[in-house]
Amino acid sequence: MPSVRVNKSVVAVVATFAVLLFLPAGHAAGAIKVRTEDGAVLARYKMLDCDVSKRHGFHADHGAVNGWKFRAVIYRNSFDGFKRYKVKYGNDSDADFSVFNGRRSFTNQFAPKTDIPRLVVGGAFQFPNGRKALRMGFPIAYDGNGPNPNWVSVAGEARCKY
Repeated sequence: MPSVRVNKSVVAVVATFAVLLFLPAGHAAGAIKVRTEDGAVLARYKMLDCDVSKRHGFHADHGAVNGWKFRAVIYRNSFDGFKRYKVKYGNDSDADFSVFNGRRSFTNQFAPKTDIPRLVVGGAFQFPNGRKALRMGFPIAYDGNGPNPNWVSVAGEARCKY
């Protein structure tokens, strides 16, 4: 049976995620950070290009930082204001995100297989200052559905530019 790939950095990431989503508005400001399994920062997103429409819902994008692009979506049938939204693993979530370059994508859509022991937490988006900022936390985002995918944590708060 494959071993569980959990180390001290996973515990730190999960603890940071839990605190981040329950801080009052303004306390997590700075950037959405993408961290590798060993804690290295792959990318930092301080400002997002955000858009809200009845036709498409909420979208937030950022061009490449260190080669990594960011996209977050709350689908139109689910978006009903600037509040907290759960982000689940798999294709049936009301909200999705991805951090991607030309070769790899880390996203909530890659769901860990249930027969392989992995840490599965899920995450959330929230809007602590109304439409001014997006705060998110997703402590374990995989780059595939296979037996040994890599993972990153994606957490923090970025301002929205409309």
